Amino acid sequence: MSSSRHREEPPWPADPLGSFRHGLLTFDNLFAAGDMRVTDSSTGITFLPGCCNGLEDWRDWHEAVDGSGYASFGHEPFDPLAERFADTVRLTVDAEQSDSR
Repeated sequence: MSSSRHREEPPWPADPLGSFRHGLLTFDNLFAAGDMRVTDSSTGITFLPGCCNGLEDWRDWHEAVDGSGYASFGHEPFDPLAERFADTVRLTVDAEQSDSR
């Protein structure tokens, strides 16, 4: 490989914050494991996204809340999703069950 095509990366910092920043700036495909929990403070009901949905999918939440309106948060067997209807965002825990909205 020629040196013109090889990308030199700076050394990995030892401190946690520096290491985090290094990853943000140098990783080609950034992955943030975890999810976003939504809790209705008046009822205590909690919406937990399914697997295969990480913090890197924040744009999906933005679309559901401030955009045109649909985001999927996992897959079978529950298929949790968020849909925007006018000024309301509906969270569906299990798209396969009609009473889970």
